[in-house]
Amino acid sequence: SQVGFGSTFTARLPFKTRKPKPAPPRPTTAASPRDGETAARREPRQPNAPTTDRPTVLVVEDNPDMLSFVGSTLRDTFSVVTAADGGAALEVLSRVKPDIVLSDVMMPGMNGFELCRRIKETPEWHDLPVVLLTAKASDSSHLDGLATGADDYIVKPFNADVLRARLVSLVERRATLRREYSTQITLQPSNVQLESDDAAFIEKAKSIVESQMGEARFSVEQLADSLAVSTRQLQRRLRDLTDESPSEFIRSMRLTRAHQMLTQQHGTVSEVAYAVGYTSVSQFSKRYKERFGELPSAVRASGS
Repeated sequence: SQVGFGSTFTARLPFKTRKPKPAPPRPTTAASPRDGETAARREPRQPNAPTTDRPTVLVVEDNPDMLSFVGSTLRDTFSVVTAADGGAALEVLSRVKPDIVLSDVMMPGMNGFELCRRIKETPEWHDLPVVLLTAKASDSSHLDGLATGADDYIVKPFNADVLRARLVSLVERRATLRREYSTQITLQPSNVQLESDDAAFIEKAKSIVESQMGEARFSVEQLADSLAVSTRQLQRRLRDLTDESPSEFIRSMRLTRAHQMLTQQHGTVSEVAYAVGYTSVSQFSKRYKERFGELPSAVRASGS
């Protein structure tokens, strides 16, 4: 047994074909929560199990039976991570970035409303979809949930297929928005249409990079300091909004500005390279071709 991961059992069952023959031992891993356990825990995985590209759901539920039921309901579609209460869920979020959170409302300690509020007020998590699961069907409870920023509200008892479909829909919608934001930010760095905090964050990041466009030594750390966030927070937030790392974001801005200058024939290739922060013209040409599919000299000559 391993605390937080479960226990391994070996079962030997008689298997009858033409001749009775005992089956070889087959290890299985149990992941049922222990009584009184409040720490966050991952669903156990066999040591050599293949990795999965399924989206990850964080299920927050203090009732062990319900936690087990919801986990088994979603396991075929999602990679399931669990927490026994709101406090444990925040600890999980500090280590794992799920694609969606499904939380019970009534829990000891930090309840689902408070958990949702904390997630939506934290810059690195605020765009994470949160679905609240509760036995309270009243309109007032529903409004309380939505007031905390919850993306959906599901009442117990629920239909397992409907629950799964609504979670999948939210995850897919978020993925679609990320792709759209990434395309807009990559191709139109001055005309991005995002929502409130996201828009302000991206616009400020763009403004900072543009102000340092000609500075070859401008770094990811300097960008994070200018935005008053840690490099880790910057990494997470830019990945969520643009699907680019901070270094890729800076390079995209440099190359997009270079493309604008070249198509308008503002300077030679070397002048443009230095203007956008490259000290090596050959390195600039290589990056430019990777991005736009042709050498900068060809673009300048054609003016397109």
